[in-house]
Amino acid sequence: MVGSDRRRDVADREFDGLKARLKACPKDPVTWKLLVAAAESSGDGDRIRQAYDALLRQYPNTGSAQIALLNHTLNPCLSIAMDTEEVLGILRGSPSVDLWSFYLNVLQVVGTEVPSQPNTTKAAALGKGDARTHESKCRPYHESLRTRHTHVRCGTLGMILTVALQSGPNTSSFFAVLPKTTSGTVQKIQAIREAQAEAVKIPLDNLEQLWAELKCYENFLDSASAQKIIDNLFPAHKRALVVRDELRRHVQGLAKAKGSQISLPDVPTFSIEDRQLVGRWKSYLKWEEGNPMLDQKILVARVAHAYRKAVIEMRYYPEIWFMAYTWCDSVGNIAGARVFLQSGVEANPESFALNYAAYAELLEKVECQKDVNKRDFAGVTPVYESFIAVLRKNLVRVTELSVTTSLPGLNTRYKQELVGLKLQYANAWIQYMRFSRRSQGRMSGLVVFVKACEDEFVGWDVYEAAALLEYRTNVEDGGRVAIQTFEAGMEAFGGDASYVLSYLSFLLRINLQENARELFERVIATFSPEEAKPIWDCWSESLYEYDNLESVLQTESRIAEIYPNDPPLKRFGRRHVYRGTDPIADHDLGFTHVKAQAANSVYRPSEHKRLRLAGSDE
Repeated sequence: MVGSDRRRDVADREFDGLKARLKACPKDPVTWKLLVAAAESSGDGDRIRQAYDALLRQYPNTGSAQIALLNHTLNPCLSIAMDTEEVLGILRGSPSVDLWSFYLNVLQVVGTEVPSQPNTTKAAALGKGDARTHESKCRPYHESLRTRHTHVRCGTLGMILTVALQSGPNTSSFFAVLPKTTSGTVQKIQAIREAQAEAVKIPLDNLEQLWAELKCYENFLDSASAQKIIDNLFPAHKRALVVRDELRRHVQGLAKAKGSQISLPDVPTFSIEDRQLVGRWKSYLKWEEGNPMLDQKILVARVAHAYRKAVIEMRYYPEIWFMAYTWCDSVGNIAGARVFLQSGVEANPESFALNYAAYAELLEKVECQKDVNKRDFAGVTPVYESFIAVLRKNLVRVTELSVTTSLPGLNTRYKQELVGLKLQYANAWIQYMRFSRRSQGRMSGLVVFVKACEDEFVGWDVYEAAALLEYRTNVEDGGRVAIQTFEAGMEAFGGDASYVLSYLSFLLRINLQENARELFERVIATFSPEEAKPIWDCWSESLYEYDNLESVLQTESRIAEIYPNDPPLKRFGRRHVYRGTDPIADHDLGFTHVKAQAANSVYRPSEHKRLRLAGSDE
């Protein structure tokens, strides 16, 4: 007894430890499989149900996990109860061919048994239902075949359907779907005919077998009318054969290798293999959108089903979710588009495409279609704020890692990652600011701007964006407010040459030459020659184009003192560049000739070097 208690304690600690790991890293498929294995090895039905429920919250509609869970419910020793609505909800929500094949196969086996102890049988474990007709019994088969025929292996469903129809009334139920029924022979024959006629027009893997069985059945019933029925069905059957072969080529390489384990999607590494996999999925989905069956009636349902499969297999690839949203939007299914985006954001909370570029934009677009006085954008704001909170949490995490990590290489990598993350973070604030301003007015945009400025992770991009928004949209005094905004940013980012360059470029662009000169002279001495080079280039180019020669020569003299190694001819040439055309370099130094040689694959580096040296000696 002591040993048993000790093993139970060890198992409990292992299970709790795995749950803690998954809380910190919920996208780790290996740990999820370990959690399920630990639960199953315990033999505890409640723990098994808990593990699978958690896994299916992270990976909704994963067929292999759903099959494993339903298999456990069929084990009377585990006492895992599942009511009818739960089971039907799983089936209706899943595009998995394997799940439906499992369900229909067990339906055939269990449906003919009469349980003697309802509380311990397979049927009772999965719930009971009320009496239905033989036609309603077969409705799940029809449903599974009709909505899931975008997979070549759905031919199995067609076979099971025919067998089910031919089997006659059942005496008990599985999943509480098939209670006692009665049915007439005529209705039964008609149901079989309809099922076979539907199956042979679908691109299934065993079309030839289904076609042969249909011909045999029709000839058995009435050889006189059989040929007419077969001739009527043949064009659609022939088209299905062609599409079946195309479908096989497209789906090849999409699914993972089948095994006994639960199949869970991986987090993308953006490797060559990842990109190839994404490319194959995109090619397949575009093919489905092209209506290969030439049947407009089933096109929407077929493509929707294909996208449901895709987002399960490629759960952590935002571009697949975005394709699903785009397609739904293109066919006017706004509700479907919204569902795809909501689910996509749940799976990929850090995705820019799915958050503000799609989900927030979709919600905003819906409001914009309303009357001006009825628009309410309050529902859009939480999308931006939640997204920014997610990005900020990741920034805090990487910042802590960059400080606490002692390994030099890893420390450098984290710091480099921080640079990119901060730029992306600022971008999210800018999009939020733009949305608030265009949808709710100037003051709303300013409130968001102030919030952004209070965030220590926000860079100068937010000040620049706010200033440009003021200049563009504030017709009364946009220029003045824009300058005030840039100046406010100088307090925090005046030591950043890139920010100063942005401010200087703005002043020159709106023709405030004196303001630009004052800014230039104020900051230029605070930077090293290397940092100041872009600022000098920006200022001098403006002088070259619009100022007098005396001012130009004075500026050139200052540049020559700071950058004595620059060739005089190069500086002189820059004074005569317009719209990228440098006639001194192209004509006098022969750069045009060198470029032509390179284009003709006779480029000689030594000649190019000689020409450049010749220019340097001038």
